[in-house]
This record gives sequence, C-alpha cells and structure tokens, in this order.
Amino acid sequence: MFTEKLMGELEASFQERLRRMGGNGECGEKAAQLERMAREDSDEAEAMKCLYASMPLSDAVDYPVELFRAYARHGAFLWEKGPFAGRVPERLFAGYVLHHRVNNENLTEHREFFYGELKDRIAGMDMRQAVREANYWCASQVTYRSTDERTASPMSVYNCAYGRCGEESTFTVSVLRSLGIPARQVYAPLWSHCDDNHAWVEAWCDGEWVFFGACEPEEVLDRGWFSGASSRAMLVHSRWLLPIEESEEGEGAPQVLPGNDMCHALNQLERYALTTDQEVAVYDKAGKTQPDALVRFEVMNMACYGEIASVRTDGDGKCRLRTGLGSLHVTASKDGAYGEALVDTREGKCCDIILDAAAIQSGQWEELPFFAP
Repeated sequence: MFTEKLMGELEASFQERLRRMGGNGECGEKAAQLERMAREDSDEAEAMKCLYASMPLSDAVDYPVELFRAYARHGAFLWEKGPFAGRVPERLFAGYVLHHRVNNENLTEHREFFYGELKDRIAGMDMRQAVREANYWCASQVTYRSTDERTASPMSVYNCAYGRCGEESTFTVSVLRSLGIPARQVYAPLWSHCDDNHAWVEAWCDGEWVFFGACEPEEVLDRGWFSGASSRAMLVHSRWLLPIEESEEGEGAPQVLPGNDMCHALNQLERYALTTDQEVAVYDKAGKTQPDALVRFEVMNMACYGEIASVRTDGDGKCRLRTGLGSLHVTASKDGAYGEALVDTREGKCCDIILDAAAIQSGQWEELPFFAP
C-alpha cells in the first residue's frame, strides 16, 4: 500500500508503541495481537501499522484493535478503489485520509457509513465539486449549537444533529476523509481582536488546500464569514500526527510548533493573514543566554491573557513565532526565574527578556496598551 520509505519512517514509532503497550493484562494482549498483525502481507496490515505508529498512546490503550481495523479496512479500500484513488500522495493520504484522529473526540466507527451516504451524490465529480457537495450534505444534517464539553464524536454529532464549530468541523473532516479527500481541522486558538475562538476546515483538492466553514456551504471555496476575523488572527494552526519530514520544515512550509505525545501543530497563519517572524531572546540577569527556556505567546481574550503557542529557546537562547501584526504578551521561565514583555510585532524588533527569580510580584499595577492586529 505504502512505499518502503514511509513504512521505514514509521517502524521505530510502531515498535516503541508496542513496547509501551507490552506486559500483562489487556494492553499486553493488544500488543501481541498487533505483533501478529504486523507480520501479515496486506494493505490492511500496513494501514494498521501506520495508525498505531502515529496515534496517541491513549488511543492505543483505550480503544479495541477491531475499531482501528475498521479504519484500516476502509482506508485500504479508498487507496485502491475509492473515488479519488491514485490522486493523493501517500503522506497526505496517511495523515489526512486514513488517520482516525481529528481533535479530542471520542472514537467510533463511521467511515463506511458516511461513504455509503455520499458515494452516489459525488459520483463523477472532481475533488472541488465533491467537497462542496459533501459540505451541503453536512449542513443538511447538523446545525450549530454552542456546547462546552469534550468534542463529540462524528456519529454523535450526526445523531443529535447539532454541535459547536469544533464539533461541526470534526464531523465534516471525518465525512471528507471517508470519501478519500484529505481534510484537516484548522483553529484560531484565540481571536486577537475580540473574545472566543473558531475552528473550520481545509481540504486538499488536486494539489491545493482550500478552506471553508464546516456545515456552512458556499458555492465558492476559500470563503467564509470568518475570513475577515482570520485575517486579524495572531495564530491559525492545524494538527499533524505523523513524523515530520524535511519538506514540511523547509522554505515556504508551515512553521512546525513543538509537539507532544499526540501531535505537532502546523502554523497555517500565512494562508489567512499578513505575518511577521517575532524573535525572542532570553537572558539571565548577568546577560548570559538561556537555552531551553519556556516562552509563551499570549493574546488578550476574555479579559485576560490567553496562550496561543509555547516554544523552547534554542542553544543561543532564542526562539521565534510566525504571527500577525499586533500585540503579544510574551513570558519566559526557567528554573524558577521569570520574565515578561509586551511586544508590538509591527515594529519588527527582537524581544529581549531578562529572567529574574523575583520578577513575579503581586499587588502592582502597570498600564499595558494592547493593539489588535
């Protein structure tokens, strides 16, 4: 199904997953089952290996192997016989079609169901037409309602017929992936000119990423009510769960923000807003550079500072964030010492922060003019 190169990249992660799952009890039984599966010579086995190599450990522990077999089975079908078989590069297919995870939603089997609902509606369409048609169908099934709980699963959203933007976009991404169209959820973690945040969808159509509002169909792609708001964002990001390769970090590629056990965050802001690279340099009181300091970038939202990204300084005590043109509250900390600064990114200057163990003080007020992008 996939090339030896891609499977080789995933091998170490797959073996590490087996090691962390191994032992006695149910997890050990799953690991043994996966080891047997990995020796099979089939597309489904390769798809399973790809999923387990790139999924959060919690997914591997919490959900039955049979659930991921369903994802792998449908993914192998789409790769060979789906409406857009042969048109999607393997890494995009692995990360944005095959992969089960969109947000922090509960996982259920839904791919074959959504495919059955839509395969006849998109028959004979190109990718762009299919994306618009799928979004019209999504709008007919789900309407917006504000919630504040864990992201509901795509099937839960379908069955209850409502969800907030994070749930509508998770639902729509899942529908598109069920058809073999690469899709991802995109977030402005916090607006920078008003309160709250927003999530929408990007889909890959024959070599080009397009965006649109989930369950908010437009006849023309790359349009949505949030277009003006996203042009004033200080960060827009998507998630990527597979290993990062050199082409995803090179010139013209999205900035890769630090990952965790679940995913990397890809900075997509350049697709929506004017940007600048804001550099931060961190020093101690003696003027010595501070490698591996934690730098947090914050905006004003809901009457307080809210973090949009955090980055560690490099060996020279520096880091950067590709961001919009406006104000950022920047903090740095290391070994109990702390420093902060208010930055106007429009000035294009490096932000120098001095760490001081006595810097955090209460009972003091300071006027801080904050400019929206």
